Amino acid sequence: MTDDAFDKWVADVGNDIASEIHDRIKSTSGDLCVNNGNHAVWHEGDLAILLVLPYEHAMAFNMEALTGDYENCPVHSHMFSTLTDLIMRATTLLGQFEDEP
Repeated sequence: MTDDAFDKWVADVGNDIASEIHDRIKSTSGDLCVNNGNHAVWHEGDLAILLVLPYEHAMAFNMEALTGDYENCPVHSHMFSTLTDLIMRATTLLGQFEDEP
């Protein structure tokens, strides 16, 4: 698809799709569910984030916290990276629709 074709597609349907996704996010803003993939949602002006960790990761996180050596803690690094990604996605999305109530 050329840039012109993509720009035409965005103008024709892209914004409608983005609005539909945004409406769906707003309609489920109070839902955080492991099964449906809603792991970060805006609810009444606050960002809620659901963390889902396998038992082994939770236990490894605990052990890393006990050692306090965060420079060499792969689970802590992964968690921080994941949280950062969720926050960045959520705030970027919010910025695209900041004119809405």
